[in-house]
Amino acid sequence: MTFDLAIFQNNRERRITNVYPQINQGVPKIISAADSVQLGGTLGAAIDNKGIRNSISTDGTLNNVAGVKGDLMYCRAMGVCAYFRFKLNQLNSERVFIGLTSIADSAMVNGDSPTGNFVGLSFSTIRNDQDFMFIRNDGGVMPAAVSSGVAADTEIHDLYIWTQPAGEPKIVIQLDNARKVFTTDLPNLSILMRYDMELKALAAAVKKLETGKISIDQES
Repeated sequence: MTFDLAIFQNNRERRITNVYPQINQGVPKIISAADSVQLGGTLGAAIDNKGIRNSISTDGTLNNVAGVKGDLMYCRAMGVCAYFRFKLNQLNSERVFIGLTSIADSAMVNGDSPTGNFVGLSFSTIRNDQDFMFIRNDGGVMPAAVSSGVAADTEIHDLYIWTQPAGEPKIVIQLDNARKVFTTDLPNLSILMRYDMELKALAAAVKKLETGKISIDQES
């Protein structure tokens, strides 16, 4: 099967919903230390000529994490089509992950080389990233992050992730119009993953991640 972004986008427009107050697959949660609050924490709104977005903020303390997540229900073998719209409000003292992951809350932003099964976008000022980066892992040692080719900024971006169903090993990640294809070090075919958008403050300051639309489909 060949990835066709136009078909993906058309399907997305039919299935897409806002992450707040609900999403088409599972109820999103604000990530907290105990992961006990659904749609709680510091959740505001951002509105401009590009639409309405949810603004998720850390609490101003060092190493605080904020974000939203779904349930463990997606695996690579089923052919996942995922779409995320996001915006960073700053480019300093932070670590960000947006994508699909099998590992526990906050673990994706506790370091620059997490272990587990995941695929998505990463941005880390500790790593001195100048571009948004793509990362993936099959449960072992994470391969080096790969530049998306898109410079990190505070504009709105669209992220697409498509996993080839069981058969040819392939994952396509696309940020806006920049696309990369990965065929090695992919998440295990049968490992369940969830959607995850989170940000960690690497300084004692409020950090914000704006989330727009999210759509997750499985082909079978």
